[in-house]
Amino acid sequence: MSCILGLAPAVKSGLIDQESIICDSKTGVSGAGKKPNPIFHYPARYDAINAYKVSGHQHVYEIERELGLVAGKEMRITFTPHVIPLCRGILSTIYGNLNRVWISRQ
Repeated sequence: MSCILGLAPAVKSGLIDQESIICDSKTGVSGAGKKPNPIFHYPARYDAINAYKVSGHQHVYEIERELGLVAGKEMRITFTPHVIPLCRGILSTIYGNLNRVWISRQ
């Protein structure tokens, strides 16, 4: 959801090149799935950060679908999720190249 909320206004306005979108997201252990797993147990996560489900993450399809509705065309993004040693929360840093149209307007 953080990627969709962060990108929707930029996609809708045509501010960014829709083929250059990168979402780099970090989530606490509470967001790393419903199924208990020893590697996501908070004491085991202390001082450890790693990317997970880099290929075929379930949220990529949701993000691309919702942004495609906003853009009015099919969207593809690069999405890298990381799990970090926090109990709750998510931080998404979103990158995209500005469209030349927007640069020339300034």
